[in-house]
Amino acid sequence: MQEESKELPEAALGMEAFVADRKQFKNVSAPDPELIRLLEVARHKRVTEEELHEQRISFAYGNAPASDLITKQSVRQASERIKLLES
Repeated sequence: MQEESKELPEAALGMEAFVADRKQFKNVSAPDPELIRLLEVARHKRVTEEELHEQRISFAYGNAPASDLITKQSVRQASERIKLLES
């Protein structure tokens, strides 16, 4: 029995075969200079304990099961009662 050729067709050897998945990036515009500036400012800003606490509350609220009983304020109140153990 003759073995079938496993070579790729000529079209698959062209660049189109390699860049087909990357067409989404062809028309990407240059980044907004103001956004770049703000990102640079944020990169050097230290997060305060209060900001970190609010981020934790937001994270817990966003990941809580959907319920009318769970509000951001109820998560905030629970966070005041629950303290992490120090090691």
